[in-house]
Amino acid sequence: MENINISLYQDWINILRNRLSDFGYSISDHSDENISHIYLNLEKRLIPQKARRILKHDNFYCPDEMTSGLKGVEEAITSGQNLLPYLSKRIKKPNYNDALLNHWGIHHLHLGKTIGRDGFVEHGNPLLFCRFDDENAYFINVLTHGAWAEQDMIRVLHKNWPDSIKQFRINGLIRLTQPITDSDVKTFRQKKINTFVEVEDGAIYGAIGGGFASSGISIDVVRQADQYEAWLNQNQAHIINNIENIRNEARKKNIELPSTPHFELKIENNTEYAVESVSKICIKLH
Repeated sequence: MENINISLYQDWINILRNRLSDFGYSISDHSDENISHIYLNLEKRLIPQKARRILKHDNFYCPDEMTSGLKGVEEAITSGQNLLPYLSKRIKKPNYNDALLNHWGIHHLHLGKTIGRDGFVEHGNPLLFCRFDDENAYFINVLTHGAWAEQDMIRVLHKNWPDSIKQFRINGLIRLTQPITDSDVKTFRQKKINTFVEVEDGAIYGAIGGGFASSGISIDVVRQADQYEAWLNQNQAHIINNIENIRNEARKKNIELPSTPHFELKIENNTEYAVESVSKICIKLH
């Protein structure tokens, strides 16, 4: 087997370090594993920028003094603007874990009217609690700061848009043997324990946001980081094991790989490639 320089996972970590640095994070002292977790946690906390339809239920309520701020959020959502200015300023903290988002998949947005020098609208009380998917923004309600454990938010989703969360319903369970109060949810979250939510008709939901590990980090984030590392390593092994075939295919196009090829990970338009640095042979990862 000929020599080949390739380390796709390390390339990926270096790409993430640059992206996190560009976002304003100071991450020089973090391990490679932490870098992937921090980046994927940031992606989970950010709301992908695209135009969405706003859905409200009949009992949605917004105090008069917050209607102007709510209108600004609505315009940003329907026109596909960046919603970062309406998020918590804690988005700038690399190691912050949003328990509400990780547990129930619900964002909270601030309803300030103007954007300050720090890039965020002024923060205040109350807040808009909503859930997003690719097409819709589900407006749960405008609630006071600190309503993080109110199970009524899940009941609103179940009553008005059950299809949007049906994949998180726990089938086969009839009732919880011990009712869980909002205070229980708050206490369990502090202890990093995920809880079920039971609604009036007996339906029971698991962690709509994917849940969190004992450290507080999103289980989705840990799983995604592990899967991405494994996927890159599989592609790397495929390239190493097939380098002679790659060399022969390149020769058919009058391209000669160097004696020791050096492949680097490149990401363009959300597609990953292994690019040989001298010949510029480009291999799309499977």
